[in-house]
Amino acid sequence: MPNRAFFKLFVAMAGVLLLPSVSHSQETAATVSGVVRSSDGEALGGADVIVTGAALAYPRVVVTEPDGTFRVGGLPAGELRVRFHAYGYESAERRVALEEGASGVMDATLRASPIVLRSIEVVTSTRSIAELTEVPAAVSVVDREQIDEQSAFTTDLGQMLEQTVPGLAPSTGTASNFGQTLRGRDLHVLIDGVPLSTPLRDGKRSLKSIDPAAIEQIEVVRGANAAFGFGATGGIVNVVTRAPGVGEIGHRTRVRIGVSTTHPDGSVDARLSHHLSGGTGTVRYSGGLALEQTGRVYDADGDLAPLDPLGQGGL
Repeated sequence: MPNRAFFKLFVAMAGVLLLPSVSHSQETAATVSGVVRSSDGEALGGADVIVTGAALAYPRVVVTEPDGTFRVGGLPAGELRVRFHAYGYESAERRVALEEGASGVMDATLRASPIVLRSIEVVTSTRSIAELTEVPAAVSVVDREQIDEQSAFTTDLGQMLEQTVPGLAPSTGTASNFGQTLRGRDLHVLIDGVPLSTPLRDGKRSLKSIDPAAIEQIEVVRGANAAFGFGATGGIVNVVTRAPGVGEIGHRTRVRIGVSTTHPDGSVDARLSHHLSGGTGTVRYSGGLALEQTGRVYDADGDLAPLDPLGQGGL
C-alpha cells in the first residue's frame, strides 16, 4: 500500500511538471542524423554523439553504429550543438538550427590524434589545488560533462564510477555500497573534503547520499591514504559539489521511470528531482530535492533478484 501511494504521488507530480513540455515536444520534435568517419574515409563505429541545447533539459547521447551512422530523434526546435568523440581521434563540434519537425543531416570527419593526458587540478590529497602530475598517486577525475552523460542511464553514483574509474568494483545495484571496493579494498567517501562516515560506524550509504545534479566533479585517489582519517585502505572518493549560481533563478527538473517489460508488477522505478541555483554578488544559493522509489529487480533469466542479498538494506 505505501508503494502504491508513493507511485500515485510520483505520477501526479510528474504529470503536473511534464504535461506542457510533453505536448510541446510532440509538436516540435526534430531529428539529427549522419555518418561519422575518419580522415581516411573509414566508418567510425562506437563514437559518442552528444547533443546539447538551451531547450534540452539534459544532453542526448548516442553511439554510432558499426557503419558510423547515428540518429537522434525527439529533439526540440532551435539551435543545437552536436559534439563527436572517438578514442584516438580529435573531437569535432557542429551547430545546427532546426525548425519544428525538421530533419537535419550532419556528417563528421575526425582526424587521428595521439592520446595526450591533459593537465588536471585536484584538491583531494593535500587539501589544496595541485597539478595531477604532482600528486604521488593514481588519480581519476569524473567531470561535469561525464556526470551528465552517465545521468542519461543511471543516477547511482556507484554505477557511474564503475563505468568511469579504473579499479572500482561494480555497484551492488542496491541502496548500499557494501562490497564495492577500490582495488579490492575499502574506499573512503567524502563530500567537499568532509568524511561521510568512519570505519567504526559505516552505514554503507556513502554513494547514495547526494543527487548527481548537485555534483560538479568526483575525484578518486587510488591507494591507501590517511589524510582524512583511517579507513581509506583502497583509496578516497571525494565528491565536489556545484558552486552556487549567479543571476536569475535557474531551475532543472528530471523525471525517470523504468519498469521490467517481462515483470511489470512491482518493478516500477520512479525518480523525480529538482535543482535550482541563483543569487547576486553577495548572496548565492544552490539546492535540490530528489524523490525515488526502487522496484523489484529481475535477472536475465527472469528470476527475482534477492531483495537483501548482503544484509545491508537491499533495495
